[in-house]
Amino acid sequence: MTDLPARELPDDEAVSLTVSGRWAHFRNIEGTLYRTYTMFPRTTVAGFLAAIVGRGRDTYYDVFHPDRTRVSVTLDEYEGTHTMSRLYLGTRNSSDEKELTLSGTDDPAAKALTEAVGGLPNANAIYGSRQRPVIHMVRRPTYTIDVVFDRTDDRASSFREELVEHLSNGTSVFTPYLGTAECLASVEYNGELPIDPVTDDAPEVESALPLSVVNPVASGPFTVEKHPYNMTRTANGRRLNGTVSVGFSTDEQLVATEACGFDVGGRTVAFY
Repeated sequence: MTDLPARELPDDEAVSLTVSGRWAHFRNIEGTLYRTYTMFPRTTVAGFLAAIVGRGRDTYYDVFHPDRTRVSVTLDEYEGTHTMSRLYLGTRNSSDEKELTLSGTDDPAAKALTEAVGGLPNANAIYGSRQRPVIHMVRRPTYTIDVVFDRTDDRASSFREELVEHLSNGTSVFTPYLGTAECLASVEYNGELPIDPVTDDAPEVESALPLSVVNPVASGPFTVEKHPYNMTRTANGRRLNGTVSVGFSTDEQLVATEACGFDVGGRTVAFY
């Protein structure tokens, strides 16, 4: 398993950004569809940044391999985790022409679209009753994300260059969101910040910290979550390549059991 947290980093600068939104929902892979993580998982950070750059699904996992890229995430603030209901309307696979209806609009663009996709599902394609499950949502979170790329690696360096360009210009290829498409995100670019190792053998860390090095006695109350750590592309899609348990708190810094802290913009964080 890759060294967690990182004791050495592949570069001396971090690409830093602050991300916030009204709501977030990061699906807990060990629970149901409706449970959420509170902390921004590492794999979701990778997908978030890939959306800004415009990388397709399952095409960027090699860039975020821990040998090339290290990530730090800090939960700056949030207003708690809430439950709310969401309306779902299921549809069958509408490949059957009998279940498709062309648009009745006079708009030529709408007609062209529905003709191109073969039509839109009609009433026959809708099955069952509407479902309104209760889901967990993170309310008004703000995260600071620091990412260190290995600029000696062509894939990581190219991705970093594109990411910095988009962040500097306030642009993105795909719309950035916090876990699910209706949770739109605001992105503030903090710049390319220098990194300095913290020599303290028991640093007080503001970011999420791998649980293996959290000192629970010296630290105040904190939350623990088990996240997916890294994804690998396969012939049929993707495969989870390891998990990581992290501790975090918005009230107090966590005390580590060894020297694993790095100063980034005046903040002491850990990378994993």
